[in-house]
Amino acid sequence: MGNNFTSADAGDERTLYERDYYTWALRQARALKEHRLEELDWENLADEIEGLAKAERRELRNRLKALLEHLIKWQFQPRRRTRSWTTTIAIQRSKFANTSMRTRG
Repeated sequence: MGNNFTSADAGDERTLYERDYYTWALRQARALKEHRLEELDWENLADEIEGLAKAERRELRNRLKALLEHLIKWQFQPRRRTRSWTTTIAIQRSKFANTSMRTRG
């Protein structure tokens, strides 16, 4: 499973991933950049990449929800329209478009 232990880990059976995520991530990134495949923690890397994809999908869904909520308010509550709503709609449209471009697959 790659280089998940250091000499200071004697007696601690948890992997570096479990003990120190930040250091684990930096080491994995370095190993990837340097093409040192034998040092990669394949299982946890795969889980993390999957998690990133799910987070992107969740962000896209949240942006769309916020945009639709404000557009519905805009449509059905014209007397309550404010500059804030206009700004929120513009921002959410932009962020939705940006997120959507990143998540196309």
